[in-house]
Amino acid sequence: MEAREAIATAALDLAAEGGLEAVSVRTVAARAGVSPGLVQHHYKTKQHLLLAAMERVSYRVQTRLESAATATRDASPAQQLRHLALQLLPMDEQRRVEARVWLAFVARAAVDEEVAALHSQEWRALQQVFAELLAARRHAAANETAHPANTTTGNAVTTRDEDEAAHLLAALDGMAIAGIAETDRMTPARMHRLVNHLLGTRLMKP
Repeated sequence: MEAREAIATAALDLAAEGGLEAVSVRTVAARAGVSPGLVQHHYKTKQHLLLAAMERVSYRVQTRLESAATATRDASPAQQLRHLALQLLPMDEQRRVEARVWLAFVARAAVDEEVAALHSQEWRALQQVFAELLAARRHAAANETAHPANTTTGNAVTTRDEDEAAHLLAALDGMAIAGIAETDRMTPARMHRLVNHLLGTRLMKP
């Protein structure tokens, strides 16, 4: 692992264990096993370290989502939606670490413009992914019931798809918060049931 990557990973790990206040040039250097000078060579300030940690957790989630999308590329849009939604929830230790760090950054976004911009960028990208799957699901259902002469081939995303994607992401955010703060109440099994229920509600039906 290159020094820059090791430093960003150390910042992420510290944020997961002790919150954003646990991240500093000194603590990151100690965790990464490098000198404070090397940390500052790559990341000049604590703010740069925090942004690196946020980008690192975002990269991990993005990579997992891409793998999940590849694994389910032959599945129906509804199955893909369910699979991707579950990837965003703290269902195992790796995802719990990511959720703890991401939620800490969500709180910071309220008072930090750089963090807010990065959060908005990632949220919009996720919304687009889910909106496209919802559009594909809606079109697939329409084509199943339509007369052959009236079937459509495009999956144009509509405002409805964007709104439903925003609704889905908001619900997943709430589950993630509870899954981190109230582990006895919001267990992985319960989150799985709630996702199945959410995707089966009238709002999410084509």
